[in-house]
Amino acid sequence: MTKLKATPPEVGSPEWHVERRRIGWQVASEGGNVSDFARRCGIRKQSAHQWLEKYAEDLRRTLVNDGRRSQVLPPEARLKRLTTYKAARDAGLSHSAASERCCLSQSRMRRWLAMWAPDGVDQAIEDETEASADAREDRRYG
Repeated sequence: MTKLKATPPEVGSPEWHVERRRIGWQVASEGGNVSDFARRCGIRKQSAHQWLEKYAEDLRRTLVNDGRRSQVLPPEARLKRLTTYKAARDAGLSHSAASERCCLSQSRMRRWLAMWAPDGVDQAIEDETEASADAREDRRYG
């Protein structure tokens, strides 16, 4: 009995776009950039930029392209950063010192907190710890 190979989705079909988004969020969660996304999709970097601009603006903002890495972390690392920041603040350290403990600049930490803890650090930690493994995995890519 021979195994049938799964045929890739037709270019431009809804399934094709879904697959690209999935790949994009996976690359972003690993800290990748647009070049990594293009390589994983087997397309030129310019084509990746065009597709991201037209179909996935949220993903384009997440995949940085200037040598820096994105602000997306795997769920475990995100929870660790939140708890490290909270412990530093609870110990009476300033935002600057707490950011340093997380290996981020003050402004980068503010942007990261705005993205991942819009309702406050305590609420974000509670959400992360209460979320099931499946829900955490879903948030990883979206």
